[in-house]
Amino acid sequence: MTEQSASAAIHVGFWRPETIKIADLAQRWEGTLLLSETAIGSVPPPVAVSKNKVGEVDGLAFHVALDGFGYQIEDPSDSSPDNHTIRLTDRESVDFVFRGWVGELIRYKPECEPMLHKAGIWDDASYHECERILEIEERITLALDRYRIVTGAQASQENILDNLHACPNWFLSDQLTFLDLTVRMRNVCIANKFTIIGDLATKGYRGLLKLPNMGNGSVHGLGKLIWEAFFLGTALRRKKWDGDDTSNDVAHSFYIPDENIVAPSVNSSFKTILDGFLDAAQVLSDQERGIWAARLGFRCDPQTLQMIGNQLGITRERVRQIEVKIYKKVRNHLIWPEVSRKLKNLLKDRTSPLLLNGVSAFDQWFNGIEELQNPLGEIFNHILDNEFSILIINDTPVISHLTSDGWAFAVGSAKNLLRGMAGEKVQEDDARVRIGTLIGERGAELRDELWETVKSFALWAEKPDGTRWLSGYGHTAEAVVNAILESAGHPLHYEEIFRRSKQISERPYEERALHNAARNVAVLYKRGTYGLLTHCPLTTEDLALIEAEIEDIAAGAERSRQWHTSELLDALLERGLDFNGQIDKYLINIALRDSKSFSYMRRMIWGYKNSWQASASSRLDTRQAVMALLEGAGRPLSTLEIRKKLENDRGLNSHFQIHPQGNLIRLGPGLWGLADRDIRVRDPDALVGQLDCHLRTTQEGVHSSEVASILDIKEEDALALLGLAKQKGMRVDRAQYVYLSSWEDSRRIWPAEAVRQTLITHPHGLSIEKIRSEVNRITKRVMNGIYVSHLLIHTDGASYDPESEIWILDQVRSQEAEVDEDEEHDEPNLP
Repeated sequence: MTEQSASAAIHVGFWRPETIKIADLAQRWEGTLLLSETAIGSVPPPVAVSKNKVGEVDGLAFHVALDGFGYQIEDPSDSSPDNHTIRLTDRESVDFVFRGWVGELIRYKPECEPMLHKAGIWDDASYHECERILEIEERITLALDRYRIVTGAQASQENILDNLHACPNWFLSDQLTFLDLTVRMRNVCIANKFTIIGDLATKGYRGLLKLPNMGNGSVHGLGKLIWEAFFLGTALRRKKWDGDDTSNDVAHSFYIPDENIVAPSVNSSFKTILDGFLDAAQVLSDQERGIWAARLGFRCDPQTLQMIGNQLGITRERVRQIEVKIYKKVRNHLIWPEVSRKLKNLLKDRTSPLLLNGVSAFDQWFNGIEELQNPLGEIFNHILDNEFSILIINDTPVISHLTSDGWAFAVGSAKNLLRGMAGEKVQEDDARVRIGTLIGERGAELRDELWETVKSFALWAEKPDGTRWLSGYGHTAEAVVNAILESAGHPLHYEEIFRRSKQISERPYEERALHNAARNVAVLYKRGTYGLLTHCPLTTEDLALIEAEIEDIAAGAERSRQWHTSELLDALLERGLDFNGQIDKYLINIALRDSKSFSYMRRMIWGYKNSWQASASSRLDTRQAVMALLEGAGRPLSTLEIRKKLENDRGLNSHFQIHPQGNLIRLGPGLWGLADRDIRVRDPDALVGQLDCHLRTTQEGVHSSEVASILDIKEEDALALLGLAKQKGMRVDRAQYVYLSSWEDSRRIWPAEAVRQTLITHPHGLSIEKIRSEVNRITKRVMNGIYVSHLLIHTDGASYDPESEIWILDQVRSQEAEVDEDEEHDEPNLP
C-alpha cells in the first residue's frame, strides 16, 4: 500500500462494530481519515468533516475528515451549490457553530437552539461536558433525540442493547441493581461482573445471548427494563428523590423508621376474609391504599412498580420504598393469623388438593376468596413467610403448604424417576407408591395429583392377568417404539408397531415416524422387522465370536474391499459356525454394530474403518460400479460377467440385481450396455418420440413386447430402446408396461389381476384354456398357457379341481356357500 492510498478510521465510545467491517469502509476512501459520530467531538479542534455521513457500519455513521490530517479535500458527501464545511476553530471562539448530531437536531428542532446555546452545547464533546446543567426533563429529552440521530432509530426495547453507545454517561453509569432484574438476570450479571449499564455495551443483544443461563426471554426482558429506565430517565429522577430524603446515599434511602409501624386493630372479628382485607387497609393513607391495591391486584389487574410510578410521577424505586412501609404497617393486623389458622385446619389430613374456588364451601368465612387469588399470593409471600402458596395445577389454583418451586421440583423428580424405572418392569401400583414418596408432609394432599400429572407420560404393557407394568416413558416416537418392543418380547414388523401404538398411546403417530424411530432405537432382524438387543437369540459371547471370525476372514483380502453380510454369512457357514441354524445376515449386522475395526455403510455393507468412513456416501453404488465396468470393457456384458467382476471389488448381496437407470440399459435377456454406445437403431430419439405419440393417442400403456411391432424394429432393439425412453420421461412398471410419467399408472390391467378378475366373475370356475382366453381379452395380449398356469398357482385362494379340470377361487366359493346358508335359514322380514 502506498502512502497516498493509506486510509484510517477513528471511533470513540463504549461500543464498536467488528474491526474488519470498519477496515472495509476505510479502504473505499483511500488517502483519507474517517471519524465516527462520537469521535468527531473527541478530536481536538480545529477539525473539518463532511457534512453528511459517507458510510455506515452496523448503524454507526462515519464522516470523512476534509482538512488537518496532511491533506485537504472538498466535501464529497454534498454536491449542492451551497455546500459548505462545518468548521470549529476552538472552544473559546466567539463563533458558535452547531455540528455533528447537534447540528442535525437544530435542523429539525430549531426551538432547541436557545437551550443548547445557553448550556454551551454545540457538538458531542460539549454535550458530555455541559448537559448536566440542564433541567431533568430537558436532559432526558435531549438524550432521546441524540439516540435517534446517532442510531437512525427511535429508542426501543428491541434495539437498546445494541445501541448503548448512543446513550449518555449518566445512564450508562447507573447501577444495574436499580433495575427490577429477575434472579437469573442478577446471577448472570454477578457471574460476569456487570455492575453498571455501560458494562453491557460491549456485548450487545447477541453477545448476551451467548452467556451461560441467559436465554432469549431473559435478554429480551433485560432490554425492556433498560429501555424503560432510559425512556423515563430513572437515574436522574432517583437522584432528585434521594436529594429530598435525609441522605443522598441510596442505601440509606431504604431505611424506614420504627415509628411508622402501626399497632394492629383491636377488632379481630371479621365476617369474611374480604372484611379483614378492608380493615387492614384502614391503617394506610389514601396514596398507600391505592399503591397496595394496585400491587396486590385487589379488584384490578396487578401492576408493576414501574407502572405505578409512571402514574404517580415518581420512580419505581420510590414505589418500592412505599411498599415496604405498607407491609410494615399491616404486618401485625389480626386478619393474617386468622387466615393462617383457618387454612391450616382445612389442609390438615387432606388427601386431595384444596381448590381456591372451593375453600368457601368448607368455611363460609372465605366467601369471596375467588377474587383474592393474586392478593393472597402476595400476603403469603410478604407476611406469612411462604407458609402457604397458590399453585396452578392443570390451570386450576390450589392452596397448599408446598411452594411453587417445591411442586415443580416434585414433578421433575417424578418424571425422572418414572423414566429410570422404565427398564425395571415395575408394576403400576408399585410405581405409584414410589412417586408418592417424593412429596413430604407439606404437600401430602397433592400425592394423587402428582401421580395423575406424570403418569400421562408413562407407557404401560399389560400382562395376561390384567396387571400393568411400566415399559416406557415419554410421548416421543422413540419412547413408544421402545415400549412396544419391550412389551412384545420379540421383534415386530414396523406395520405391527404402528398398529400397537394405537393401543398404548392416545397420541396419533404416523407410520413413517414410527418406522424412523425404530431405526434409531432398535436393530433390524429381517426386512422391515425391528427388535431390541434383548431379543437377539445369540448370546454376547456368540456375537463376540462372530466379530472375531469376520475380522479373521477379512484379514486375507484387500483393506479397500467392501463386504456384504450375505458374503460374510457364507464364509461363516463354511467354517461351521451356524449356531444351531440361528445365524443369518441380520445377526451378523448386529454383531458388527459396535466393531472397532469395521465401518457400516448402510444396505448391509461393511468396510475397514481406516479405509472407509461410516456413511452411505462411502458405499460403492452398484449401478455406478456396473457402469464403470461396462465403460472399461468397451462392450456389452452379461449379468454373470458383471457379478464375477464386482465380487472382486466390493461386497454383494446374495440377491444381486441390476436395475436399468439413466445410461445403463438392458440390451436383451441377461445382457447389459450403455444407451449412448450400444443402441444400434438409427435416430433413437425419433423412435422414442414415435412411441410417445402412440401413448398419447391411445391413452394407455404398451407392453415391452409390443414396442417392436409398434415401432417396426427388431425385438432386441426395442428392449434396448426402453432404457432411452426412461430418460425421455417414460416409465416401466413391474408388469413391463411402458407409460408416460404424467400418468398415475400404465392404464393397463396386469396379468395377475386379470386372472383374479376372471375367477371372481366366474364363481363356478373355468378351464385353463377359457381362463387364458379371458385373460388375453382383458390384457389385450397373447399369453401362453404355461404363464397363465404360473399365475393361477400364485393366486391367493385359487384351487384346481382335477375331476372337473377347472380352476375356482375359494373365496368366491365360500361366499356363495354363506349366501346359500343365509337364504336357507333366514326368513324374509315381511311387514
